[in-house]
Amino acid sequence: MPEQRRRFSAQFKAEAVQVVIETENPDAQQPVSPSERVRVAEMEDEIRRLRMENEFLGAGTGTAANGIGDRGAAEPGGSRDR
Repeated sequence: MPEQRRRFSAQFKAEAVQVVIETENPDAQQPVSPSERVRVAEMEDEIRRLRMENEFLGAGTGTAANGIGDRGAAEPGGSRDR
């Protein structure tokens, strides 16, 4: 035997929607304390520094792959060409 569906009034539905909007809004900004602002600024500085380090370290990997600075690399007039 099929179950009976519950019926809700339009007023109940409107109130339920309002409760969800007020309590579950993911875009709602919460007040930020001064100590949290300082921490965010520190974290942003650290992210900036780590990105610069990562960029610097990533740039260095291309030279080894190209054989630049490699011992015995094939260079015109080098020891391996003879």
